[in-house]
Amino acid sequence: MQSLSRLLRRGFGAERIASLLLFILIFGGVALASVNLSANLRARNIASGFGYLSQAAGFEIGETWIRYSSQMTIGRALLVGLVNTLVASTAIGILITLIGLCAGLVLAFGGEFGRASVKRYVGLTRNVPVLLHLVVWYALFREGLPPPRGAFTFGSIVLSNRGLILPIPQGHGGLIEPAIGLATAIGMIVVTRLFMGRWSKSWLAASIIGGIFVWLLLLPMNAPVLRGFNYVGGWVITPEFCALVLALAFYTGGYVTEIVRGSIESFPRGQVEGAFALGLSRTQFFFLVMTPQIARGIAPAMVNQYVNVTKATSLGIVVGYPDLVTVSNTALNQTGQAVEAIALILATYLAISLAVSFVSQCVFGEPAERAPR
Repeated sequence: MQSLSRLLRRGFGAERIASLLLFILIFGGVALASVNLSANLRARNIASGFGYLSQAAGFEIGETWIRYSSQMTIGRALLVGLVNTLVASTAIGILITLIGLCAGLVLAFGGEFGRASVKRYVGLTRNVPVLLHLVVWYALFREGLPPPRGAFTFGSIVLSNRGLILPIPQGHGGLIEPAIGLATAIGMIVVTRLFMGRWSKSWLAASIIGGIFVWLLLLPMNAPVLRGFNYVGGWVITPEFCALVLALAFYTGGYVTEIVRGSIESFPRGQVEGAFALGLSRTQFFFLVMTPQIARGIAPAMVNQYVNVTKATSLGIVVGYPDLVTVSNTALNQTGQAVEAIALILATYLAISLAVSFVSQCVFGEPAERAPR
């Protein structure tokens, strides 16, 4: 009997009883909410399920990166919103990486004036709410820029309160353009080999991108032309998209700057002395010794920033940018499928966050704190 008593006390201790009660409370709360939700849906004659995705949308979307019309389905409209979110978050991610790296290097290695300027930028961006950044940038585009007739022109690039208009290629060109682009890429690879002393995957990718960029520049372009009160032709980037991307990029760039600065300043001094003692040049030390370790060190924090800016694109509703949340709210107001719409938004952002984390692990490997010593 005593052994049975000890066994019962061991199996039903205070911690296990508390965990069991917590599980019962959570399960009961979810069950009660489900019953209440089902009753409310029946009372309002709202059918549950995702069948509404095949219905005709019946509403237009102001800015789309893929083909869309109001006669298409709600599912297609949500796909348009998802693509808008991904395009904006990708552009923001590229900008915050460039801003953070440049400003962080200035803070770590720059002169007194450069460091003071970057510190003021970081203090301004981090202490002003992101929503205010968004409103200010949108006001600058809509109210601060001139109309199309007085637009700022930089060659074939036009900037006005209607947005930014860029020239786009008219065709694929002949054989000369891709040949020059290929030669440029090979030249960059050879130069990289000479300076770094070995092949580098990152510089190889940069060389290929450089060759593609040169090839695009050599193609015949469809430049914007002023006709009447507006420009025609070219690729129009709306003020809403520009304001959202620039506001989130400059706001998050302050945080990325501090991430890069902290990683550089925490770099062991002994490795610097050891690299120079081995005869490495400054360029070889920076790219072969310092950069790989810093990249692994900032990877976890950078992933958090990429995920944050992806979710922050939902603030585009303030300036009228049709992201996933904006399109979902429009579909929700028309169909009344609130539970399904919110569930799709949650599942989509969860999938994006997991995808970004997975890609970062594939690129950078294990986080720095778990790396083998």
